[in-house]
Amino acid sequence: MEKVNAMKECLDLKVAKLKSLMLEEAKKLEENYMLLHGKVDIISTAITRLVEFNEYTNQFQTKYEKDEKVFEKVEEFVSGIKDTLLKVDLSNQSHISQESILVMVSNIESNIKVDLAPILSLVFLLLTNAPRVAQVSQGRDIGVGGARSSKDFSDDKGVDVGKVIST
Repeated sequence: MEKVNAMKECLDLKVAKLKSLMLEEAKKLEENYMLLHGKVDIISTAITRLVEFNEYTNQFQTKYEKDEKVFEKVEEFVSGIKDTLLKVDLSNQSHISQESILVMVSNIESNIKVDLAPILSLVFLLLTNAPRVAQVSQGRDIGVGGARSSKDFSDDKGVDVGKVIST
């Protein structure tokens, strides 16, 4: 019987040691799980941010390409004005008249209005969400050296030419 009791005590001791070893391993597994879970959270956050960044980058790239096309047109327009000015031969004229300057400026203004119309429409589209805070009155073209009297201002109508954005 003593042998059975000794064997039982030895067995109980070994079971207790095995239990404590299993508890330690379970704690280690729990710690490793927590560390791994934290790392997975960091990785998932990084992937989410990367996807958001790529979406924003695509939007900016698209806007950049559109703006690039607009600025190419502006560059062509400016070089066209330069060519137009270079074509005017002033060397054989002894004086430059006010009328020739007026015609040249009018031609340039009409070219500007035609060529910059897409840019103006783009700007007005950008401003559609802004609250309307002011109206701007646009006067008539009176030419170089012209004068306006007070009666000329009385029949001007206010024209909404844009909206003011405040930040």
